[in-house]
Amino acid sequence: MHVNFVLNNSPITRLFSSSAQAVDAFLDDLHHHGIGVTYTAVPRQLWLRGGKNGVFTTEEAEAALKATDLNGDGVSDLDGRIDAVFQAHEVLEWANHDERVRMYQVTKKWFPNTPISVYYAGLIQRPVSSHFRNRPHPHRGGTWGDFAYGPGEADIVHLSAPRPFDGTAFDPDRTTERLRADVEIVRRATPDVPIYVSTSFAHDNKMRNDPASMWKPEEIRAWFEAVRSVEGLRGVFLRSYKRFAFDLGNERFGAQRAEWARLGSLVTPSP
Repeated sequence: MHVNFVLNNSPITRLFSSSAQAVDAFLDDLHHHGIGVTYTAVPRQLWLRGGKNGVFTTEEAEAALKATDLNGDGVSDLDGRIDAVFQAHEVLEWANHDERVRMYQVTKKWFPNTPISVYYAGLIQRPVSSHFRNRPHPHRGGTWGDFAYGPGEADIVHLSAPRPFDGTAFDPDRTTERLRADVEIVRRATPDVPIYVSTSFAHDNKMRNDPASMWKPEEIRAWFEAVRSVEGLRGVFLRSYKRFAFDLGNERFGAQRAEWARLGSLVTPSP
C-alpha cells in the first residue's frame, strides 16, 4: 500500500521493560521494510489520576519513562528506536496548555532525540473561538481559553482532517475549509512545527457494523487531493487497517486499498 509510517497510540513502556529484545527485533523489522512507527510512552491515566476530571501529576509518568532506561544512562533505551512518541490522544479534552508543556518537558528528558507528537483531534479551534474561550472547560476546570495550543507542547502536531461529507452529501471543500483554519492556528503559534493529519472513514461503531461506512475509491482520491491542497502539511493518514470490520483491511475493499496505494506512490516522502 506504499505505507511508510504507522501511527500507533498504544503504550510501549511496560512491554519494552519486560521484553526489550522482542520489541527491538520488531522495530528493526519495521525499519528494514522502510516503515516508521509511533508509540505512546505514557498512557493518559499516568498523567491524570481519576479520569478526565482528575488531578494532573508527573510522578507516575516519570517512573514509567525511567523504567525504559535499562542501561541507567538517564535516557530511555527506546530513544531513537521509535520514530516519534505519540504523546497524547485527543489531548484538548483533558490537559490544558501548561500541563501539556510539562508533559513535553518530562517526556523530552527521557527521549531527547525522538520527536514528540501530540494529537489535538478536531477541537483546536475551540479555545480561541470567541464563542468558547471564556466558557468553562467541561472536565478540568478553568476555561477553554486555558487549553489553547501554544509553544512548547510538541515537536509534531497531529490534526484531524474533517470527513468530506456535509450530512450525506460528498463535499471535499468542507475538508479544505476547516483544515485550513486549524492549520492557521498552529502556524500562528509555532510556524516551524511539522503538521500531520488523519481521519476516520466514519465513527468507530459505523466502521464496526456498517459496510457503507467505507468511502468509494473516487471519494478517497478527492479527499486526499483536498487535504493535499492545504499548505503547510507534512503527511496524511487514513484510519484504520484491520482494526474495524469495515476499514481498509477488509477484503472487499481491494479497490480502495489500490487507490490509496496509487496516491501514496505519487507523493515524494517529506524528510
